[in-house]
This record gives sequence, structure tokens and C-alpha cells, in this order.
Amino acid sequence: MKLQLFCFLSLMIFLSGGLVHAQHENVWAFGENAGLDFNVSPPIAIKTNINTREGSASICDSKGQLLFYTDGTDLWDRNHNIMPNGKDLTGLGMNVTASTTQGALIIHRPGNAWQYYVFSLGAESTTENFCLLYYSVVDMRLNNGLGDVLPGNKAIRLDSLLTEHLTAVSGNDCNVWLLVISRTSQAIKSYRVDINGIDHNPGISPGVPGGGMYTGVLGSIDVSPDRSMLAVTQGNLLLFDFDPGSGKATRPFVLDKSWDPYYYGVCFSPDNTQLYASTSSTLNQFDLRSSDSVARSVSKTLLASNVSYPAIRRGPDGKVYLPSSGSAFLNVINLPNLNGRACQYTSRGMSLLPGTKSQLGLPNLATIISREKVINVQTDTVFCFFGVTLTAKNLAGIDYVWNDGRTGAQRTVDTGGVFWVTYQVAAPCMFDECTDTFKVTRDFSRKLSKTSTSLIGWCPADTLLLTASNFNGARYAWQDNQSGMQRRVNQSGLYVLRYSIDSLCTDFEDLFQVSYPEADYKVSFTADTLVCMEEALSFRNTSAPYYEDFKWWFGDGDAALGQHATHAYSRGGLYDVILVGKINARCVDTAYAQIVVDSPLSNSFAFHPERVCVGTAVEFKPQLQHPTMVGLHWQFGDNSSFFSGIERGIQHAYEIPGSLSVMLTSTFRACPANTFIDTVYVYAIPEVYLGRDSSLCGQGAFILLKNVLQQADNTYKYLWNTGDTTAQLRVSAPGTYSLRVQTEPLGCTGYESIEINKDCFMDIPNAFTPNGDGVNDYFFPWKWLSDGIVKFHLQIFNRWGQLLFATNEKEGLGWDGKWNAVEQATGLYIFRVDAVLQNGHREHHEGNVTLLR
Repeated sequence: MKLQLFCFLSLMIFLSGGLVHAQHENVWAFGENAGLDFNVSPPIAIKTNINTREGSASICDSKGQLLFYTDGTDLWDRNHNIMPNGKDLTGLGMNVTASTTQGALIIHRPGNAWQYYVFSLGAESTTENFCLLYYSVVDMRLNNGLGDVLPGNKAIRLDSLLTEHLTAVSGNDCNVWLLVISRTSQAIKSYRVDINGIDHNPGISPGVPGGGMYTGVLGSIDVSPDRSMLAVTQGNLLLFDFDPGSGKATRPFVLDKSWDPYYYGVCFSPDNTQLYASTSSTLNQFDLRSSDSVARSVSKTLLASNVSYPAIRRGPDGKVYLPSSGSAFLNVINLPNLNGRACQYTSRGMSLLPGTKSQLGLPNLATIISREKVINVQTDTVFCFFGVTLTAKNLAGIDYVWNDGRTGAQRTVDTGGVFWVTYQVAAPCMFDECTDTFKVTRDFSRKLSKTSTSLIGWCPADTLLLTASNFNGARYAWQDNQSGMQRRVNQSGLYVLRYSIDSLCTDFEDLFQVSYPEADYKVSFTADTLVCMEEALSFRNTSAPYYEDFKWWFGDGDAALGQHATHAYSRGGLYDVILVGKINARCVDTAYAQIVVDSPLSNSFAFHPERVCVGTAVEFKPQLQHPTMVGLHWQFGDNSSFFSGIERGIQHAYEIPGSLSVMLTSTFRACPANTFIDTVYVYAIPEVYLGRDSSLCGQGAFILLKNVLQQADNTYKYLWNTGDTTAQLRVSAPGTYSLRVQTEPLGCTGYESIEINKDCFMDIPNAFTPNGDGVNDYFFPWKWLSDGIVKFHLQIFNRWGQLLFATNEKEGLGWDGKWNAVEQATGLYIFRVDAVLQNGHREHHEGNVTLLR
């Protein structure tokens, strides 16, 4: 066997936005529950749980499978569920990112295989939180591999007073540059993100004051795939040179001015030669193949005039996409590297699923930094019979995939050929991509070894042990298909064992000729197979009469001699009992039995709560669940009981008060039952009765309500629906009145309500507004059953007692707020009303009415 090792190392920095790592962006989530899956061609529409007007971001693993997505405020896992700690990523208690142009961004944390930075940028419209920038850390090892926000790493504030621009790009030194724009100075800030974390002291690149109706606050920022240029929409369309080594933007140039409509979305073509920018009504293309700024500016080509502030985004498939706001479509630039109309802009070129819509935004770029190291291990391996197990060189990796699609760090093969496995190993920046190759050869030049053994059983039906002649073999096969290098036999015959040893390239064949006398004598015994610990167990010997020498082994280290035996076990468990009998010291037979020993366990229970009101359930939980236990008997102290198996818990509600003893009896397979008792305190609910429904009328009459069933020896707390907390309530108005009564110490509560009706024939308003609007312009009593009134008299006085108005008419408009045709001032006036009903009942009402103007 020989081993040859060849290693080839190549280093590749994966650029932000480039197709070389586009699998990390293969699933998008955006708009109203919309999404795209680029793992197939053409991409297919999917449904997500996001709902955002503008900003969003999503991230996939190295195979393009979705990990999670976000709108900057909440986080959804690959199953489209909110992560346990994934809500409110800003800590502001509200969604301040959904209306941010680039409100969310995800960066794979350099040097960490499992963690991701999630950045959240507040919108310009949240005036109390001017474009605050926060970040959180997601660890994919949490929540059973679905990911969650790392405890203590949520809503960390990084910057404030920014615009709505947010993106990131790989640097030249295993780092990422996080790019934002200052709202006050228009300077471009470059935060360095590397294996040491986020440097909170950004680099500063002077910017150009943004034009447009929003003075440069709104818009997008994009870095060219080759990282040499930076484009910014701030009302105007700006173009910068960019240095990925320093993170600095230089030579700012206004490529095009637009005040209203202002520029919003921007995106470079995959080959860096074209730039696309959108306003509220147009989509424009600029040709960047010339290095001359003026030539670039005048190359402007109008592609569409029916857009509305859409974001523009390069897709993993090499196309460029724009949302069609409020619709179930995306606009598509099919050949974005071509100039002018040759780029093939198609309105509504991509359909979304029914029930989903695009809005203004598409997912921000997923920024992945990685180093790729390809390790080729050529291993020559030889096997003879049973194949060989191939093992990856590095067992600390992830995502092991063999050439036939199998996964795992090991694989067993039983044919010759070349096999390889690919996997990833953590490196200072991200991962090393490894490939281990194995060359496997099978050796057919094997040998054959035969042995022959004769065995005689001195006693009829004695058990003999047959053992292979070589103890280093594998895959043993007897002629009757039994396996293993040993077997016990108790019958005459020829037994053949065949096996092979790969290390020797040798086949073996062992022949065992076994013979027995014709008579059949056996050792046997009887005993209970289930017993309680410490209980004496009797073993009765039932062997053939020819045996005269016996020895017992009880399985717990103890042994005994004699025909019969008695033994007690000090511990619970399973024990194998062996009885060996001999005839003439040469004929030996063995009998076996397994004894199950139960433990006399002491059980108890816990319950909550310990004190309850009548009608409240108490949860009881036995403290012990053990396989030796066969049942539980609950007695709850209120003449009710329950038989059950070994459940985790049980609930019981009490209908009577008192100190009640609860008893749990646990029964076992063999050991005696035991009982545990504890006390539950049940408190009565106070009885409340306010009497029958009643009625009242005016003239100061009232009804006194109280609990007529109150017990004097109890302490009560009262709460009327009026807010009063007194034991009695004085009622002078009709309505529904209710009383809650609580008793100490648990606050057990009783409840009762009563209806108070009104039996008067008149109802007097307390204000009127004689302003001529046709509503409440006159003061006059509202009369119920007016046909029953035979006499009526109404008088109005001012505060000096001067009579201003009087009438005996049962029907009419009433007082219009005037005296001698002069409007009276706003204020209080005195009324008197007298009426006689047909049944002789008299009503008298007097009081104040407010005149309002």
C-alpha cells in the first residue's frame, strides 16, 4: 500500500456582487410576501413572509440554499418563521426600516463560519430617529441550526444622521467595507469589517452635496463588480472612483442632474461597462466604456418612461431586475452588458406568485468574503474482499459531498476506481474549499487456508463452543448463514465456517465435526423471574437425576453450591442466573435464566398552586417515573379519585373549600405500593346577591345597593362597575350595576349585577343650543307615554328669579332662549315642571339647564 500526496493552493477573493459567489444570493425576499429562487434557470417565484415597501436583504449558504432574510426590523429563518430573538432589531419598538431605500444589509462575518452581521438603517421619514444605523449578529448554530440573534448582540447602535444609502464591498485584505453617507456633510463613510469585528472609526471620503427635492437624503449606492467605481443617486446621479484597498471614494463627478423627478435606483452591469439609474418616471442607461466623464454623461439613453422610483438589482443569473411597484411582476433587463436598446429591457418580464407583490425595493447585496484553497490528496489504497473506508483528510470541515452525491466525512467502497470528496474548512477570512481524491485498487491474488477439528460432547446435549481458528477476521459466515466467529452447538453434525481476512488477502474455511451420545440429559431450574429487592428468591433445581454436582451463579457476583438455592438481591436490575451441573466431573451442562429485580422506590408529588379558589385547577406532577412503576392512584381529598399510568402530570379542580389531603399511591411490578400525602388549601368564592331588579324616578329618590348575602366574619374587598369600592352604593340613575367581591388571602371573587329601570314619564335635558342649526334649538321635557298626561305646566327663571318663559301646552317647541324677543346670555337657568297623569299621579321636576351658544 502506498500514499501519494499532491497539494495545489490557489487564492481567490470573492467580490461583492460578482457572479463568482452568486449562490449566496440565490434566494430573494422582497415586497409583499414576494420572492425569487435562482437555483433553477429560469428563476421561479416563491412566497415569503416579508412585507416591506423598500429595504430588504437575504443570504444563502455556499450551495444556494436559503439561510434567512430580513427587512431590517425582523428576521425570518429558512422556514419563513420569525427567529426567537429576531424581532425589533433596532430596539425602537417600531418598524423604522421598511421605508428606507437600502434599509437592510447582511455581511458574512470574516473568519467565522456560522455568524452574520445584520445591519438596520432607519428611514428619513422617522424624524425622531434620523437614519440611525444598528447592527445585530446572527449565529446559525442556534435554534437547532435555523439560526438566531446571538444573545447580547442585538440592536447595537453604530451611527446616526445618515442618508438612506447602505451597501458593502469586499476589501483587499480579508475585510469588507461597509459604506454609508453622512446626512450633514454628504461625506462617504467606510467602516472596516474584518476578523477583529467592526472598526467604529470609519474612513471619510468627501462627497458632493446631493441635488433634488430631498437634498440628497434618499437614493441608492452601488459598487461596480470590479470594485473600481461607486455610483450614488442623491437627487443627482454621482459617479466616483473607488479603492477597495483603502475603502476611499475619490474624483466625484455629477453624471446627470435631476431635481424633480430625482434619481432613486442605481446599478452597474455585470461587466462594469453600463450604468442603470431610475427616477420616478424614467429608466436611463449610461455607457461607461469611455474614461472621459463628458462622454459618459452624454451617453444617456432613455430605456423606459413608465417606471416609478424602482430599485435596480443585478441578479445571480446575469440579468438586471427592477420592481413594478404594487404589481405581481418585475421588469427585466435581459442583456445588461449591451449598450442602448440592445440590452433588451422588458416591462413585466418576470411574474410573481398570486397574492404577492413587488414594491419599490429589492434585496440589498449579500457580501461574502472568502478564500478558496483546493487540496488534492491522491491516496493509493488496496483491498482484497470487503472494500475499504475512505476518510477525508480534515475532519473539522463542513458540507462534505462525495462524487456520487453522498455526504459525510467517510465513505465505504467495495469496487476499485477514483473517488473524491469536497468540503469546506474554516480559514482566517472564511473557508478553504478542499478536495480529497482517493485511488482504490482491488487485489484478486488471495490464498485459501483450511482447518479441521473434531469435538465430542461427553454428555448428551452438552453445549460446545465452536471458535474460528483466526481471531482477526471479519464477516464470518456459517453454512446455515449464522454470523460471528463463535457459536454454541448442542447437536451432532458438521459445522463449516467461512471467512476472509483483508489484511492477509486470505480465505479461511474451518470444519468442526461434532458428535454426542444418543441419550439426552440436561440441567434446568425454576424460579420467579420478577422479585422485589431484598426479597428472598428460591431457585428449585429440576435437572435430570444423573447430575450430582451443582454450582449457582446469581449474576451479582455471588455464587452458591448445592442442589437448590435461595438468594436476595441488594440492588434492582437485570441479573443472569447460571446453574452448572456435572456428571462424573466430565459431563457438564449449563442452564440460564434472567431475573428482573424491582427497587422499592419512594414516590412523592409536587403541585401548583398550593392555595386556590373554588373552581381553579391544581396541577399535580409525580416526582418519579420509573420502569418498575406500573400505576398511580390519586385521591384528591374531595371524594374523587383517579387511576392512571405513569403520566407526567394531572390536573384537578376543586368544587368545595377547605384544607384537603391529597394522596398518591404508587404501585410497582413486584415491590409493595407506597403512599405520599400533602395538603391543598381551597378557599370559597364569596356569594354575591344584590336583590331583584328595581326601578326609580326623579325628585332625589335613590336606591341603596349592597350584597345581601355578606357574611359578617369575613374581610371583603368591593369593586362596583362605577369605580366605587364601598360596601354599599347609592344609585339615583337607571342602568346596569355590578359588584365584584373579593376575600382574603387569595382574592377569590364573586360577581353579581342588577338592572335599575326608570319609571318616570318625563326626562329633562340639562342643556340646549338655540343656534338655529335645527338640532337641540329648544328646551322642552322629553315625555314618555305623553298621552297619559292631562295637565302640564313649564316655567323658566333666570338666576335672579325673573320669569322668562311659561307654557301649559303638553306639546310644542318649548323655550327658544329668548325673553321679549331678546337672546339671553350663555349660562345656567332654572326650570320647574308640573304634570298630572290620567291615573292621578303627579310629577314635579325642578333644576338647572345650561344655555349654550
